[in-house]
Amino acid sequence: MFYLIKQLITDYANAHFNTHSTAKEGLDFNCCKQPQAHPNCKPIVIPDNDPLYSRFGQKCMDFKRSLAGLRPNCALGPRVHINTITSTIDGNTIYGSTKEIADQLRTFKNGLLKVQDVFSSSRVHLKPLLPKQVINPDLDCFERPDNVFCFLAGDDRVNEQPTLTVMHTIYVRDHNRLATKLAQLNPHWDDDRVYHETRHLEAAMIQHVLIKEYLPMLIGHDIMVAYNLTEQPAGTYWTGYEPEVSPAISQGFTTAAFRQGHTFIQGRVQLYDSRTHNFLDSIQLRRLFKRPFHYYKPGRMDQVLAGIVNTPAQSYDQFITEEISGFLFQEPGEMFGMDLPAINLARGREQGTPGYTAYRDWCGLSKVRNFKDLIPIMSNRTAWQYSRLYKHVDDIDLWSAGVSERPMDGAQIGSTFACIIARQFANIKKGDRFWYEAGGFPSSFTLDQLREIKKATQARLVCKNSDNMQTIQRQALRLPHPIYNPRVRCDEIPDVNLKYWREDPANIGSFFTSS
Repeated sequence: MFYLIKQLITDYANAHFNTHSTAKEGLDFNCCKQPQAHPNCKPIVIPDNDPLYSRFGQKCMDFKRSLAGLRPNCALGPRVHINTITSTIDGNTIYGSTKEIADQLRTFKNGLLKVQDVFSSSRVHLKPLLPKQVINPDLDCFERPDNVFCFLAGDDRVNEQPTLTVMHTIYVRDHNRLATKLAQLNPHWDDDRVYHETRHLEAAMIQHVLIKEYLPMLIGHDIMVAYNLTEQPAGTYWTGYEPEVSPAISQGFTTAAFRQGHTFIQGRVQLYDSRTHNFLDSIQLRRLFKRPFHYYKPGRMDQVLAGIVNTPAQSYDQFITEEISGFLFQEPGEMFGMDLPAINLARGREQGTPGYTAYRDWCGLSKVRNFKDLIPIMSNRTAWQYSRLYKHVDDIDLWSAGVSERPMDGAQIGSTFACIIARQFANIKKGDRFWYEAGGFPSSFTLDQLREIKKATQARLVCKNSDNMQTIQRQALRLPHPIYNPRVRCDEIPDVNLKYWREDPANIGSFFTSS
């Protein structure tokens, strides 16, 4: 579950590069197979001695440059990447980042989002799935069976890998669950009001889970305190909004630091029984990339979801599963796929991301003047390997060295990435007028509502929106433990009490939220 939350937050707060939207820009082709080079093509040259690709005579890997935009204030200088999704943590995975996408996902009835109730005739009641992707059904999908469709969501990466699809699904289910309750409490609200109130609430709960459950585990409590990322005391608002602070996503964050999760990925998707938490089966990740069709099988959604909460992440280190370092998005009929670490390095280089030592200086961390200075920060062997790969220590790529650092005490990652990530989320928080704890704005929650929002947990989200899960550990991002993190019945997990959103229809001055 730990890595999955990272992926969702990436969707909420990460630059969306042209590698995920090529068809929209007329770039839906493979640069290695293109007879005439496209200006955006910058394919990765594979050396003859590559341990994997040389077996197949493969010497080229597809890679396209980030879509370029103007610099701030139209100033001259190097081109900058375009972020095609919103930078703030506003639930865009659920709702999209443009009105066009948002409208495609809405039913425009009772504030609900579109779903497909494919199990309505089943003997066992199962909740709906995400709506079908019918406009371009084969885009970003492999081996689509006849009359079966990939899924449509607020972010078009929903079909990339199976566990991410699950998370998208339970968030959409949660929206519709809350929207139905809010509409019942306020029958005078129209569709638009119900939709926006629910969206505002859902985004707030995502923000709360981020700072209460995910970030403290990732970067550690001390860094959370240092960057003012902890939650406010009960009964108080946060007053740190700064309109001059930009929440835009920094280059170091998106090309390297928040790609730290790639080291946590397991090579197999584990399936568990959602009622008993007993292991059922496992499937190689390469067999499920861009193939979400198994979710049309009754019960599969819960099996993957139960697998997520019972599967440990891989260790934080310089080792990456071969499922993404040679078999990423392996296409039908091919014996290999793409190499995500190579793509990470290429992405940083084509955007001109400064090197590892530059970011350590920027963060005020210990100086790295030579390869020997790396030894306290990472393993001796890794430091030695860097001395053989790079001519100078300043040449070391940020992503590579970042995932090679020793994790800090009380954190999952090393000090350099923790600094970059903390600074980014601090800017997102300070630069967002709709931050859920902010007071004094028309969009602000009442203190009663804020108290209820702070009951939100990832365990609540899973329990309320799975099909048949009966028990779960209270800290869903951590593995269950009989003493420190025991499983409890789902009906023991608190939910948000929506009575504080009930509005007197005669009170025409009540607030209206639209985030």
